Amino acid sequence: MRSQVLQIDFWPDYCYRVFGRHLPPNKNAETNKLYGGVNIKGHNIFFANAEEDPWQWAGMRELHTKEQRRSMTAAMINCTDCGHCIDFHTPTDTQPQELTAVQTQIADTIALWLENAKQAKTQAQFLQ
Repeated sequence: MRSQVLQIDFWPDYCYRVFGRHLPPNKNAETNKLYGGVNIKGHNIFFANAEEDPWQWAGMRELHTKEQRRSMTAAMINCTDCGHCIDFHTPTDTQPQELTAVQTQIADTIALWLENAKQAKTQAQFLQ
């Protein structure tokens, strides 16, 4: 359950109440410029979000560019009681299948990245 009060216009006043009025009201543009917003650059990044996670909107729910899709993955976990950091838990036989599927996808993706890194290292050593 999420309060209907927690919409985008709720947060500026909340931040003022928590951090004080001395802070600028909106640093989004500067933060997005620094970190790239939805156009972040990087390699071997797996973004997992859960449908019941209120922080999902602060993460990458989908990849936005061709470059990102080459070396990043975004997965959404859609199951009951699947919220923030649920993908970090050790899989169990009683958890939702949707969660297990994303955990398996994460493990397989990381295994592939590690294998590719190992092959690249071996190839670099061979060429020396």
